[in-house]
Amino acid sequence: MQDHSFVQAHVILHTIAGYDQATIEQAAMQILKGLSLCLREPTDLRKQITKTPDLWAILNRFRQIPEVAGRAFDVVAMIVGAKPAAVTADNYGSIVSLLHEFAMAGSIGAAIEQKRDTIARRRDKPVEKPKKVIKPR
Repeated sequence: MQDHSFVQAHVILHTIAGYDQATIEQAAMQILKGLSLCLREPTDLRKQITKTPDLWAILNRFRQIPEVAGRAFDVVAMIVGAKPAAVTADNYGSIVSLLHEFAMAGSIGAAIEQKRDTIARRRDKPVEKPKKVIKPR
C-alpha cells in the first residue's frame, strides 16, 4: 500500500465539486477512474474520501450524466461492499440518499419502458373472435 498522508482529500474533492457542469461532464470518466483507484483499498485515504460530503455531491452529479451514471453507481457499490466497512455514521445518510436517487431514476426509466411495452402489446396483439363454447349435455 502507498502512503497518501500528503493528500488532503477534502480540498481536492471540494475543488472538483465546484467545477461547472460542462467541465464535470468532460472530466467525469477520468474523475471516476481516479476515485475508484483511491477507494478500492482500505486506506486512510479511503476513510478521508468517504467522510467528505463533496464526494456524495460529485457522485450525485455523475448520476445525472447518462454516459457515466453506471460507473458512478459502481463506485457507490464498491464503497457499500468494502471490507472493512467504508459505510460509517459520518456517511450513512449520504449513501442512502444517493442510492435513493439512483433508485428513483431507475423507476422512472422502468415506468417509461412498461408503458412502451404495454402499447406495443396492444398494437401487436391480434384481435381474437370469441369461440363458441359447447356445453356438455
